[in-house]
Amino acid sequence: MSVSIVIPCHNEEKTIQSTFNFIVKQTLKPSQVFFVNDLSSDNTFKELLKLKRNNKTEIKIKIFNTTKNLFRAGACNLALKHVNTDYVVIMDAGSLLEKHAVEYAIDYLSKEEKNGLVCSRAGLIKSSGLLYRLQKLEYANTDLSRMISQNNVLISHGLFTAAKTKYLREVNFYSEGVLLEDYDLTVKMKLKGYKASFDPNIKAYTNSVDKIGSFQKQRFRWFLGGLDVLKKFGWNKATRIDYFGHILYFIFFFTVMGTLVFGANQFFSYGQFNNIMLLPISLSVINYVTSLLSLKFVEGCTKKDVLLKIIIFPELFYCVFQELIRWKAYLTFIFINDRRW
Repeated sequence: MSVSIVIPCHNEEKTIQSTFNFIVKQTLKPSQVFFVNDLSSDNTFKELLKLKRNNKTEIKIKIFNTTKNLFRAGACNLALKHVNTDYVVIMDAGSLLEKHAVEYAIDYLSKEEKNGLVCSRAGLIKSSGLLYRLQKLEYANTDLSRMISQNNVLISHGLFTAAKTKYLREVNFYSEGVLLEDYDLTVKMKLKGYKASFDPNIKAYTNSVDKIGSFQKQRFRWFLGGLDVLKKFGWNKATRIDYFGHILYFIFFFTVMGTLVFGANQFFSYGQFNNIMLLPISLSVINYVTSLLSLKFVEGCTKKDVLLKIIIFPELFYCVFQELIRWKAYLTFIFINDRRW
């Protein structure tokens, strides 16, 4: 089974060598690796040339150097058009792979003709700090949701996704000019009748976002990009679950907010605790208990991670912050047409 790897790079001078080292250690090695230097302002291109010059393996390295910023979708497409293997792995430049990742991914895709995409677990490279640990818990919770929808994931993520090359050609690769190109691709593949799946045996790791400003920009792009994809494709078999999720979100949000306002009014006006306040409390308890299951997916779970989950409040503030970003995305989606990366 022949496989290639495509890696878009933008200012990744510090990660290129380690990423390639993990590729070399794979139990199923790719025949070729395509690096696309997407208008980096650091020494990424020099590091890529050095990597190719010092390469002692049988893996062929192909380097593309862009003269304008193509962004991730365009950078991937530039390389994908030159891929001639049966399978291709698309991964981020900072991704580190468990040694069986490529083998498990290709094995999964080959089991069934309709398997078009398969993505990995999303782990975080070990770091420190509260923001890192909160993201660590969040990523584990996302892996739990992927496990529940294992053969029909919402998004085959960019951290590590493997695909059958012929199917990518069939959908004309990634759509360029969109904020969330991996979601867009997932929808296109599903509409062609192919499966987008999750295999928990495939393990890939990336760095967490270490600054609040960068975190806000990342999540805002994710939220807004997802809404743009729904607008682009409309209601169909590939998007209806996400549409339904947004509808449920609005129902629960306004129900809970209305309940809190009514209950607070009753309490402060009449000094009475209304039973209607049990609704948001019950929903919060159910959500918390369910989230405890995600601890199983926390890679290298420590006592600090468990304690953080038990304390509740840090995660609560983290979730509230993300809700504010979500509503910023909703308002931007409604009132602003301009899109920026």
